[in-house]
Order: sequence, then C-alpha cells, then structure tokens
Amino acid sequence: MAKLTSAQTELLKYFANGGTVEFCTSLGNQLGKALFPKAKPKSFNKLDMNSLLRYGLLIPTDENFHFGMRWSRVEISNRGTKLVSSREGSDEAI
Repeated sequence: MAKLTSAQTELLKYFANGGTVEFCTSLGNQLGKALFPKAKPKSFNKLDMNSLLRYGLLIPTDENFHFGMRWSRVEISNRGTKLVSSREGSDEAI
C-alpha cells in the first residue's frame, strides 16, 4: 500500500470517528451522488475515497433501495481502524 496523502488521511480519520457515506449505485442522473448521514468531512473527493476502498481501508457494508434507487453504504474496515489507531498521537503520516 502506498503512503496516504493528507486528504486521504483526513478522510480515513472521518470514517474512524463514525462517519459513513452512502453512494447512489443505480444508473440514472443520481449515479455517484454522495449522501452524508452525519456531518460532512472538511474535504471530500471521490478519488481519495476510491483509493481507500482499493487499499481495503474502507468497505461497502450494505445496500438499500429508496424509491427504486440503490444506495451503497461505505464504512471503515477493520484494517482501516487498526491503521488509524496505530498512528494515533504520532506525527507520522499514515
């Protein structure tokens, strides 16, 4: 796994503090739309989130259907939680 950027690190910390995001995964004009049930992170970029998914630090946990649209929830994985807790309190980049 490559060293995380500062934006990826901040996004991972958002998820470590209980943050989640729901993405519309149905084809249509809402495809890729992101909804944040809690407060939105300071900066959010889908490319950063996709990198964290690819590294296995975030995982899709479930899918819900609202008015025929499929929404996938993304949360932090055990691997991501361990990484954040191992680096907590240090100035070292994740």
